[in-house]
Amino acid sequence: MRGASGRKRSIAIRATTRWRLPSNASCPDSLLMPRRFRTCAVACAFVALALLGLSACSVLPTGSPSGLHSGSPTTAPARSTLVMTSSFELSARFSLVAEGKSHSGRLSWQHSPSGDVWLLSSPFGQGVAEIVSDASGARLTTASGQHESDSDLDALTRRVLGYALPLGGLADWLGDATSSVLGAESSALDTRDAKGRPQHLVRDGWFIDFSYDGDDAQAAPSRVFIVRPGGPELRLRIDEWRLPEPAAAGLSWVDVPVSPVDLRGVFAARPGFGGA
Repeated sequence: MRGASGRKRSIAIRATTRWRLPSNASCPDSLLMPRRFRTCAVACAFVALALLGLSACSVLPTGSPSGLHSGSPTTAPARSTLVMTSSFELSARFSLVAEGKSHSGRLSWQHSPSGDVWLLSSPFGQGVAEIVSDASGARLTTASGQHESDSDLDALTRRVLGYALPLGGLADWLGDATSSVLGAESSALDTRDAKGRPQHLVRDGWFIDFSYDGDDAQAAPSRVFIVRPGGPELRLRIDEWRLPEPAAAGLSWVDVPVSPVDLRGVFAARPGFGGA
């Protein structure tokens, strides 16, 4: 460029090597850096934290599992086994598209007849929130210690997010997918694949698609896609199943090394996470 004097002027572009830390920051990831480089605010905990205005930078330390039990890791187990136990634990990656925004992360979910425990993490494995759902209601606790509760899981997600996520029905739908006979909720639109495995279900206005790894006719689903017309789209890629194993008294869980996708330990060091 040339200035008024006709001389050439040089423009210096400097790379920023230091980021400003705001006074209310609780972790280095809350540095004021360009949005596409932020890690702490990326797709945490089914976007509950972002929509609640909660601090996504409070990350729980890793420790020994407490809330969720260790079980026998396996790939997609036999569907008949899931029906027999009525309990399972899985680790999965999720992708959620809602209201024109896309979010992703990881979850670890323990289901039993007495209720459900969901541990939610960012795509980078930072523990962000826990959701407990049982006969007394549904409760959300974040890593920063904030709490939300409601009568059930669907009501909680509807109030927190502004729209309902069908988490409360997911266990039943997986049960339908693992059953050899579709239950009373079956729809005329329900279909099976060439192996006889449930492929498409319609429940309460939600469309649920299941995909499987391999050709085993008894395999449980490894991918789940849930959508409601005009509503959110939720995808789960199940990386690992954990099943209870028979013991002398009822069913127990067998300790095994924690796998890279098993996020159960992220809440262990925080009192109250996981419940008794």
